[in-house]
Amino acid sequence: MKLIKLLFTAFALLLCGGIVFAHDFEQDGIYYKILSETDKIIEVTYKGDSYYSYSDEYQGSIILPESVINADTEYKVVGIGDYSFYKCSGLTSIVIPDSVSSIGDYAFHSCSNLSSLTIGKGVTSIGSYAFQICYFLDTIINYSPLIITKGSTNNGYVGYYADKVVYADEQVGNFFFKTIDGIHYLCDYLTID
Repeated sequence: MKLIKLLFTAFALLLCGGIVFAHDFEQDGIYYKILSETDKIIEVTYKGDSYYSYSDEYQGSIILPESVINADTEYKVVGIGDYSFYKCSGLTSIVIPDSVSSIGDYAFHSCSNLSSLTIGKGVTSIGSYAFQICYFLDTIINYSPLIITKGSTNNGYVGYYADKVVYADEQVGNFFFKTIDGIHYLCDYLTID
């Protein structure tokens, strides 16, 4: 009898297509995948069952949170998954929080209007081609330990199109500061157009 129920369930899934979504839940227009229920950690992902199911699900300026609450459980955002923002041409700026440690392969590939990126202190890896074809990504504010060089294909092309890469420990208004040997230095500023 159990075998018949199992076969019936498998057949029903085949008829229904057995769609599995990349995201487990959505909060404030951002899609998340649970990486571990035990550790309560999640990553940002794309909408639907594959990265090409939807286009431009992310638009405008986005500030990713360090944590989100879903079904009375608080989850820490620790990553940006592969293809998460792929071909989101309406995305113009993004702030990645300190809680994120990795940015996946092709994560922002072809975000052709992305112009501003802030990388949090926790980011230690950026996947292959993560920022390729982000032609207007000209300002990068880097709080992470990663070395980002203008015109370089290293770290997923993040600095390839950049006009300005700012390394900082702290921001006050439009001024960026770096602390070296206990001394606070003004290292850069951004003008507002």
